[in-house]
Amino acid sequence: MKKFIIFLLLIVQNLYTWTSPETLTDSDLESDAQNSCCAVNNNFKAVATWRSTNKSGVEKTRIAVSYYDGSSWTRSWLSIEDSNFSAYNPEVAISDYNNTAIVVWELRNSSTAYYTVQAAFYNGSSWSSAITLSEPSLNTKLPKVAMDENGNAISVWRMQNTTSPYTRSIKANYFNGSSWLLPGDVYHIGDSNGTQPKIAMNSEGNTMVLFEDNSFDYPISSFYNHNLAWASAWSTPQLVNSTSASYYSLAINSDNVSFAIWKNSSDFVQVSAYDPDTTSWGTPESLTSGDTIIWSPNISLNNSEKAIAAWIKCDTNSYVLAANYNGSVWSSSSAVSGAVDPRLAQSYDMLSMDSSGNGIIVWGDTDVRRVAYNSGSWESSAQLSSSAGALATVSMNESGSAVSVWEDTTSGTIQTSLDEQSPPI
Repeated sequence: MKKFIIFLLLIVQNLYTWTSPETLTDSDLESDAQNSCCAVNNNFKAVATWRSTNKSGVEKTRIAVSYYDGSSWTRSWLSIEDSNFSAYNPEVAISDYNNTAIVVWELRNSSTAYYTVQAAFYNGSSWSSAITLSEPSLNTKLPKVAMDENGNAISVWRMQNTTSPYTRSIKANYFNGSSWLLPGDVYHIGDSNGTQPKIAMNSEGNTMVLFEDNSFDYPISSFYNHNLAWASAWSTPQLVNSTSASYYSLAINSDNVSFAIWKNSSDFVQVSAYDPDTTSWGTPESLTSGDTIIWSPNISLNNSEKAIAAWIKCDTNSYVLAANYNGSVWSSSSAVSGAVDPRLAQSYDMLSMDSSGNGIIVWGDTDVRRVAYNSGSWESSAQLSSSAGALATVSMNESGSAVSVWEDTTSGTIQTSLDEQSPPI
């Protein structure tokens, strides 16, 4: 009986481990793969996307995608193959509803030097052709996308006028589960010379958008209420903080509580919480003392209003730092990594958490590493890949299963590892 119990424990232990790195790119079709990101849903289906150079035909930058069905990955091209067009900056979201997914990206027309926002939809079995979400006559970049549990989605991006004075604004488009609004129905969130939009959506479809006022470098937000008609559902844009800031990240939970994190002009990492009852942001709280350079602030929030923040402290020796919010106060920050190369470690999706408050942080360096937050404490970091990596990203579902993707800087490929379990180990 003792032997049987030991054998059973070994089986269970082996089930709950990160998989060995797997290559998602196809070396016969593409090279120089970069800018990868991923998303996982509560059914443990996942999507990873990246940009790479097409090798089999016109040598232009295109968007590729790979879908994980719970057992294996299937790769496809999404953007068009055309000598006049190059694609950049893909972003992805996935829903629990029929395991549908959306990828958005920017497409550059070499003949005009203008960009448009493109999207492709996965219906649970196949990808649609790419469509244009933005007004074709305008210069639109930096798209983001988020989905709810019913398969609805919102994409936001920056629009810039193509004639003087070249002002910028933030635009949004809505996906109803089967189709997008026409570009002419794109919602105009604000004229605050906006740039660098971020988006967070909860399971019901309520959405917070955060962007930068490029005239003053102030963070500005707008809230979308899914119960209202599209054109009247957006709140008037409001300041999150009245001092200069940059490098934002954003999260929202099922109660419409939102957390924002950024680096201010004094290199403080600051956080603020949005109260849906007062429809206002609280006084920013500093998580650092401003004595060093800060890169890549990240934040993740669950439905119990527990949160984790992570960022990179750049100094003579650089480290990944983290702090935890227990529902009322933030902990002191602490290093969760050894010394890192911040150029490889930086990522705006390096952190994710589950419904129980456990979390995972990943980063690239001379190898690719992860560190788990379990039951109120940080574990020692562990290796995901022995090869040098960069721009590692991670997505975790409510039960704690996670997917990570990163750029292997030695081979120029996109790699992935998965951990189907709760909590992560």
